[in-house]
Amino acid sequence: MLHPMPTFTALFRRTPPLPSAGTRRRSAGRGFVLASAVAGLMVALVWPLRAPSAPVVGLYEGTVAATDRSERGLALLYPEALKQVAVRVTGRPGAAVDPALAALFADANRYVQTWRPAGPGQVAVGFDAQAVEAALAGAGQPLWPADRPTVWVVLVLERLASSGGFTRTLVTSSMTGEERRGLERMAQWRGLNLAWPTSEGALAVTESAMAGPLESLLAAAREQRAEAVLWVRTSATPGTATQWAFATEGLTQQGRADGGVGLQALADAVAGRDAGAPGAGLTQVNVVVTGLENFPAYTTVINRLEAQPAVRDLVVVEAAGSFLRLRLRLRGDPAALVRVLAQEGSLLVDPTGTGGDGSLRLRLQR
Repeated sequence: MLHPMPTFTALFRRTPPLPSAGTRRRSAGRGFVLASAVAGLMVALVWPLRAPSAPVVGLYEGTVAATDRSERGLALLYPEALKQVAVRVTGRPGAAVDPALAALFADANRYVQTWRPAGPGQVAVGFDAQAVEAALAGAGQPLWPADRPTVWVVLVLERLASSGGFTRTLVTSSMTGEERRGLERMAQWRGLNLAWPTSEGALAVTESAMAGPLESLLAAAREQRAEAVLWVRTSATPGTATQWAFATEGLTQQGRADGGVGLQALADAVAGRDAGAPGAGLTQVNVVVTGLENFPAYTTVINRLEAQPAVRDLVVVEAAGSFLRLRLRLRGDPAALVRVLAQEGSLLVDPTGTGGDGSLRLRLQR
């Protein structure tokens, strides 16, 4: 028997008051805002999430060679470190040489927060994230949110065999090599998270994808909680270029060049899709989710929606009985979010259709 569920007001009436906060940008942290229509209060509640997209570590940190670590010597290096940050945050490699940012780089010292040794002869310089974002936005630059798709890399190395044929080796998470290190350096420069297959067994998936579309690899990537796949195959045949291809939500591309070129193309495409001025390109959508039998189902719904890269903000407007009423701000087309949720089989469109206010109705699947 389905017992009546208490409202959020009753559930949290014993909870000590938390500092009020408006809706948070996902790049600043994950969470959702509980909006009480009765009291008009906003309470921030942070939920543990395992999202396929994740903040990039060191996004606001630039690493530069430093033989002189005196205050004066470091000050001379700050502009180069800030250029690295500008490339990652805007998603534009050209930001490092953009005349519109010359004044920002010249005044890099004012944005520095920390510096630390980062290996022999190098230092990592950390910058104030909010101040740098504000300065970039003020200069008319796009901002690429810090939560970015994890890229599952399928790197196949083709080598000549002693018998005269070829061998193919899939680079896994336990392997090293210059090809892998090169892609990781490129990912660090562009601000992307990479993930690697964990066993040689994934080579079968790779072989099947070499002669056809990338859907099978993208499906495998999603099983690894990655939102994009980059496939690279080197060639042992003289004069034959490396092949690469990538796929992510709504984006595919392929070419023949170094694998780093493919990773750059992927970064350009995703940044072009997701970057924008703060708050720009976002669509507000009212959502009603039904089929909630208990309080843990509330958290399941919120976590699953927060895990979607397209969801930039989530506000709980009402939670009572067997439904949640939410307000989302989305990057991109709401229909794309519905398709992703349907593929995951977690939240499906409620056959009863839209609500009286035009809200999207979803139903939690068990």
